[in-house]
Parts: sequence; C-alpha cells; structure tokens
Amino acid sequence: MNITYLNASVVVLAFDHNPTLLHPYFLKNENIINENEELAEPPVCTPAFLIVKMQSGIVFMVEMNKFQVIDNNPPPALEASLTPEYAKRYIEKLPHVEYKAVGINFSCLLEIDQPEKKIKSQYLKHGPWNNDRMNPKAMGLRLVYNVYEAELRFSINSGTVGEKRGILIDANYHTRASEPHDLNQIIRIISLYPNRCGHFQESLYRILDKDNLS
Repeated sequence: MNITYLNASVVVLAFDHNPTLLHPYFLKNENIINENEELAEPPVCTPAFLIVKMQSGIVFMVEMNKFQVIDNNPPPALEASLTPEYAKRYIEKLPHVEYKAVGINFSCLLEIDQPEKKIKSQYLKHGPWNNDRMNPKAMGLRLVYNVYEAELRFSINSGTVGEKRGILIDANYHTRASEPHDLNQIIRIISLYPNRCGHFQESLYRILDKDNLS
C-alpha cells in the first residue's frame, strides 16, 4: 500500500490551560524544544488560543481546555516523531494543571484510483440504498474500538491532498485520566505513543484489507 503520513499529534485536555504561557521564549528557555528548532512564522496569539509553528513542521497550540503538539512533517518511522517528547516536556513544566485526558492521533492518505468506488465496494452492503435507483456517489466510515487503555476512533473517507487522491484515514486514541492531578499518569499515557504507532500501522492493514485495495 502506498501510504503517506500527513500528521501525528499528541493532545492533552485539561480543565484550565493558560494560552499566554505558550511563547517561543518559554519553549526555548525551559528546554521544551530542541536547540535547532526555529520559528516558521510569528506566533498567532489571541485571548482564546496561541499557536507557535516551527520550521521543522512541529506546531504547538494551546486553548483554554486543550494543548496540542502536532507534527505536520512526520518521519516515515512515525515513532521517531518529537511530538510525544515535546508534549511531556511541556506539561512537566506545568505540574499543577488539572489534566483530564490524552489523545494520540494519526492521519494518512492511501493513494489509490477511484477511492469512492473502493470504499463502497468494501464496506457497503448491496441493498435498496445502493442500487440503480439510489446509488451513492461516495461514503465515509467511522469505526470505534476498545483497545489497550484507550478508545480508538477510526474515520475513513475519500479525499485529496495536494495532487494526490485516495483514501484519507484518521485515527484517535483517546484515554481519560483516572486521577486528573496525577501528572505521572498523564506522562505514562503519552509514553504509549510508540505502541500506538505500531497498533495504528497494523490496523491499517486489517481495516483497509490490503489484498482488496491493491
């Protein structure tokens, strides 16, 4: 399968993040980011959120109830992304925030011809909703699984990224914290990132059925 990874991210939900703390000087001075990281553009700051974009493709975003580290240029080996390390470094500097959940997310594109036709033929059972009188042009699919210490939400749709067309796959591993004030628990959940990478890649072959999509 010809898969392009589009992004990977770690999202930490909390009852009260402070967007004003997210500043390039804070990220540098507190050693949250590596020394070679450089800004791609000036930060975007409003009372509700703050965004810092790095030239490497790493994006930091803080809203009142959400902190995100997004890698918009993920390496071919997803587990090598800096997103989990940067997320851990950031929250370690803010141990008194009441964290409540962690999301580990992946997005990719499977390049194939006629993705709408492939999705329909694989997932849509023939019936009155799918015949000569009523034949859908396209469809999307949402799957929810219970996996190790998380709820996994898979979405499958046809789409285009740049000049590439195919099947877009988004995966969200959502884990609620049993103890919101337990920073170690949040760090441990983020540390599951490499395991999530492996599970996501294995799941692609299972859910997409590589034999039918080749």
